[in-house]
Amino acid sequence: MYCQDCGERIVDANKFCPQCGSSISGASDVSHHSPMPSFPKAGTDSFCIGSAIAGVIALLIPLFGITGIIAIILGVQGRGNANRNGMGGGGLAVLGIILGIVSLLRILFIFASFLTR
Repeated sequence: MYCQDCGERIVDANKFCPQCGSSISGASDVSHHSPMPSFPKAGTDSFCIGSAIAGVIALLIPLFGITGIIAIILGVQGRGNANRNGMGGGGLAVLGIILGIVSLLRILFIFASFLTR
């Protein structure tokens, strides 16, 4: 049996809880104080994967910055999802964000070089 006050296991012969001193009338067969351990969800968040893919595409095929912006948005959303849900993929999200920013900077430098001619 278990004490209802503190959750300590009580031997049937005891009249009081050895931990908190409450009487065994407050004892039950189920412990309410032993929470189930929480495990992180397995897998990688799909937004994180999408961010990394969009970042690579943004570097290879610059489509006027659209894929870079998509990589950044997916990365921010994926990183938040991964942190909230305990899933993996935070590194992929950061990679997508960085590649998206680099692709946007590359496009800005290209446009700036055309304007200075």
